[in-house]
Amino acid sequence: MRNFHFYIACNFPADFQPSVQRYVQYRFYDQSKNRNAYEVDRDNWTSQKTLSQLTVVVVDLNNLKLANDQLGHDVGDACIIHAAKILHKLENRKTTAYRYGGDEFILLMEDQPDPMPLLLKAKKEFFKYGSELKIPVALAIGVAQFDKSRDHTIADTQKRADEQMYQDKLKIKAYERQNIDSCFS
Repeated sequence: MRNFHFYIACNFPADFQPSVQRYVQYRFYDQSKNRNAYEVDRDNWTSQKTLSQLTVVVVDLNNLKLANDQLGHDVGDACIIHAAKILHKLENRKTTAYRYGGDEFILLMEDQPDPMPLLLKAKKEFFKYGSELKIPVALAIGVAQFDKSRDHTIADTQKRADEQMYQDKLKIKAYERQNIDSCFS
């Protein structure tokens, strides 16, 4: 039986019950904070914190469609859930992970001048998981720190992180092609 999930995006009145508001800011499917929660937190960050301390990380699952097509959607769903669990391990008082949509996640990090060691560890952990599936699923990751000379908003920083993530996707694809080509040489 397939799991069904749905998403609720609402603007809440100021006197709305916080417990209900918190409930609709999570995806029922994998317990990730969702896009609505990200937008609320992003807006709160903009009004309450110093943007110069912000790092935005965009994460996307490479080859999820291939996993869905070859192994079934239950396996694809399990890939998303596993990625969410790995990213949740990175969460602390100054780092929050969100499932932004589909197979894309965003992390907002405060005071993380060099998050790459943590992110590479997450990539390696997910790579091990993907190796067991025999499908080259991988985490493509882009990172951008708020730069007041280029960024006016967190959305600007997110866009730069997204561009870095797409560069990482291309590197992963090139690596996969190289490995496939070497099998036939």
